Amino acid sequence: METVNGTSAVYPALKKSIAHVIERMALSARILSASGNIVYLDLGSNDGLAKGRTYEIKMVTKVVKDKSGKEIFRKKDVVGSLIISDVNDNSSEAEVSNLNKNIKIKEGLSIELSPPRK
Repeated sequence: METVNGTSAVYPALKKSIAHVIERMALSARILSASGNIVYLDLGSNDGLAKGRTYEIKMVTKVVKDKSGKEIFRKKDVVGSLIISDVNDNSSEAEVSNLNKNIKIKEGLSIELSPPRK
């Protein structure tokens, strides 16, 4: 918690607090393009991404459906990590590492980006 004195200090304190929350949020992303271990994401600085920031990559690894075909369970697991290497307003470039060997990163894939667990 931050204490501020005077109204002129409110905006900087609020901006700092919002940035702190955004850095810890999980974000849903779509891979726009992938080549080797480089991916391009549909998220950018407007979504809170910043150059040099590291994320865990989570993907749906298991879906369970009932007899009628209705989805009743969806499991997400950490399958690798990435570091943002370049960022625009609405897109970014990242380098993927530590990817599980049975996971293929490809265009159109939906992933979840989570700050690394400490």
